Amino acid sequence: MTEVKKPRRLRRSYMEEFKAAAMRRVLEEGKTTSQKARDLDLKLSALRIWVDQKGRARPGALTSTERQELTNRP
Repeated sequence: MTEVKKPRRLRRSYMEEFKAAAMRRVLEEGKTTSQKARDLDLKLSALRIWVDQKGRARPGALTSTERQELTNRP
């Protein structure tokens, strides 16, 4: 019996305006990132990356750069 492989799903690309609107919704509406990702039919990881890159995931949260600096400390 031969295996039939599923074709790879095409990688989605998003315009900067869409990303900005999605991030604004997370930050202003008070919903969790996972709730907003479901609402917008996005992968949670994509939305988290966009928000983290702006450094405003949550008030007082570390940016990805700050997190990396702490990890690399001796």
